[in-house]
Amino acid sequence: MRLFRSRINEILKKYCDNVDVRKEIQCSPHDCRHYFAQKQIRNGIDIYSLSRFMGHYDTQITSKLS
Repeated sequence: MRLFRSRINEILKKYCDNVDVRKEIQCSPHDCRHYFAQKQIRNGIDIYSLSRFMGHYDTQITSKLS
């Protein structure tokens, strides 16, 4: 079964609602990806490795996260 962007958004919203994520917190795939990247930086991953892991071809895109 193929997942479309709209279905992923629906699934994520459903789970965010089920765990009572505050209403002012956006719960989107982009926000989850951003949060994940920020946590990796706080845990000490280097920008180059994170950049490659996230699929960025330029570390300047990734360095905006910190």
